[in-house]
Amino acid sequence: MSNDHPPEDDGLFPPLPEVLERVRETLPPETDPYAMLIESQCGTTDDSQPVEQYDGSLGVSTAFVNAHEQPVGQLQWNDNLAEIYNNPGNVAGVRWCTGALISDNLFLCAGHCFDQTGGGWTRPMIDGTNDVIPSSEIATNMHINFNYQVDPNGNLQDETQVAVVELLEYRLGGLDFAIVRLAGTPSQEFGIGEIAPRDANEGDMLAIIGHPAGVPKRIEAGSLTTLSGDRIFYDDIDTLGGNSGSAMWQSPSGRIVGVHTNGGCTTGGSGANSGMRIGRLLDESPTLQGIIASSIPPTLEGTYTIQQKSNNRYVDAHEHSGEDFRLVTRSAQNNDTQRWVLTPVGGLYTIQQKSNNRYVDAHEHSGEDFRLVTRTAQNNDTQRWVLLPTLGFLSTYTIQQLSSGRYMDAWEASSNDFSVVTRTAQSNDTQRWILSLLEDETYTLQQQKNGRFVDAHEVSSQDFRLVTRTEQDNDTQRWVLHPVGRVYTIQQLSSGRFVDAHEHAGQDFRLVTRTAQHNDTQLWVAIFLGNDTYTLQQLSSGRFVDAHEHSGQDFRLVTRSEQNNETQRWVIHPA
Repeated sequence: MSNDHPPEDDGLFPPLPEVLERVRETLPPETDPYAMLIESQCGTTDDSQPVEQYDGSLGVSTAFVNAHEQPVGQLQWNDNLAEIYNNPGNVAGVRWCTGALISDNLFLCAGHCFDQTGGGWTRPMIDGTNDVIPSSEIATNMHINFNYQVDPNGNLQDETQVAVVELLEYRLGGLDFAIVRLAGTPSQEFGIGEIAPRDANEGDMLAIIGHPAGVPKRIEAGSLTTLSGDRIFYDDIDTLGGNSGSAMWQSPSGRIVGVHTNGGCTTGGSGANSGMRIGRLLDESPTLQGIIASSIPPTLEGTYTIQQKSNNRYVDAHEHSGEDFRLVTRSAQNNDTQRWVLTPVGGLYTIQQKSNNRYVDAHEHSGEDFRLVTRTAQNNDTQRWVLLPTLGFLSTYTIQQLSSGRYMDAWEASSNDFSVVTRTAQSNDTQRWILSLLEDETYTLQQQKNGRFVDAHEVSSQDFRLVTRTEQDNDTQRWVLHPVGRVYTIQQLSSGRFVDAHEHAGQDFRLVTRTAQHNDTQLWVAIFLGNDTYTLQQLSSGRFVDAHEHSGQDFRLVTRSEQNNETQRWVIHPA
C-alpha cells in the first residue's frame, strides 16, 4: 500500500474554517452559511434536501431514500489528535467525507479522504519530523458517524460513532477510492449498500446521499450524463466538499454504481460533477470482486451433509414405511443415512427490465388477473422466479413465481394487450419461454408459442404491466437475470429416495423420502446466506424446511412459513 505519493487530483474537501468565517461575515445574522457554499453546485440553486424531510421531488421516491440512507455514514477526524501528536495539524474533530457500508464492517469512500495533502488542511505530523503521518494512520485517526441527520421536524437525531480500525484498500490502480474496516458489525443496525456488478447506463437516475460541507445527511438526485474513462459524470446533482466518497445509488435498482469524488459544476449551469465508476473499481478491487462473487450462489452438486444451524444436528431419515420414511435430525452417525446427494435442476433469479432496472413482480389474485408487472425492489418471493429447463427444447424454460408457484403465461390476443400473467401449470407452449443471451446476465424472453418478446409498459397508468410484443430491439425487451438461488433434488445416499414433504397440517407438513415423483414437491430451492449456510424451500409450497428440537417429536423435519431464525438455516458441507 503506497502512502507517500501526491494525489492525482485534489478531490473535494470540506471548507476550511476561515472560508466559513468569511462567508458568515457576508450574511445576515442567523443565516446558514451552508447555503452560500456553492462549490460544485449545478446551476443557480442547491436542490438537495435533508433525508428525513425529503419530499420526493428530485427524481427518486421517498421510499427509495428511506431504504438506502441508513448505510451512509460520515467520516470524521477524532478530536484527540493533540494528545497523540506534537504537531496535530488543524483537522481534529473535522467532519470530513462520506461513504457507505458495503458489508458487515467494510465502508467504501473516496481515496483522497486519506491523502496526506489536499483542501488546504494540515494533517498531523510524525513526531520529530515535517512528514505527514501515512494514509493508513490517517484512517485510524477517524471514526464514522451514522445517523447524523435531522428528523422530519428538523431536530438532530442521536448519531452513532464507529471506529475505523484499518485502511484495507487505498487508490488501487490509481483510482480515487478506498475501503476501510470498521469496529464491530455496524451493518446489523444500519444495513448494507449493494454493489452493482456493472456500470449504470447514460440517462439512469442517480441519487447521492451524503454530508455536503459536513452538514447532517442530505439527498440530491439527477441523471447520469456520461461515462468516460474511469469516471461517471452528472451535471444536475449538487455536491459540496464533504460529499466526497458518497455512494452513487442507481434508481430504481438501489445498487451502488460509483463513488463521488470531484466537483466541476458551476452556478452558471456549465460543467459536471463526477466520480469513479463501479466498473473500473471492480477491475482493481479484490474486496469488491469478492463481494460480487459472494452474491452469486455457489452450485452444489454431489454428496453433502446437512446440519440444522440452531443445534448442529445432522439430517437423517427413517428407512421403513412404519415411520413413513420421515426425515429427522440426529447426532453424527458418519454413515450414508446422513449423506445426501444434491442435483441442480434449475435456478432462482430476479428479473429486471434493462431500460429502467425495475423488477418483475406479479399480482397474486384473480381481481388483477394475476398479471405480471415491474416494481421497485421488494426483496421478497414475489420478485424471485424459478427457471427450470424444458426437456427436449434448447434454451427453453418454464418460469415460476416463487411465492405462488404459478407459471408465467401470456394472453395471445390484442383485446387483452397480450398481457403476461401467471397461471397454474398447463404444460404447453404458452408457458415455455426461450431465453437468448445478449451479454452478461442480459437476455430476451420469447414465448415459444408465438415467438413474441416480453416487454413492459413504463408508466404507472398502465401499472407497469408486462406484455408480449413483436421484436423492438431495444432495452424495454432486454431483461437482466441475476441468480439468487438454485433448485435441487435431494436424495438420501443410503436409499436413493427423494426428499418430499406432506403439504397439510394433519401430517404436520413433515418431510419424508419418496420414490421419484418428478414434481414440485420434490424440488427444493436453496438460497445462500454465506458461510455454507442456506435456507431450503419446497418449490410446490414455498414453505421453509425447519425441525422440531426435542425428542418428544423425534426431532422430525417439517416445513413452516418463514421464521427468519436459525432453526430454518442449514449448513451444507461436502460429505
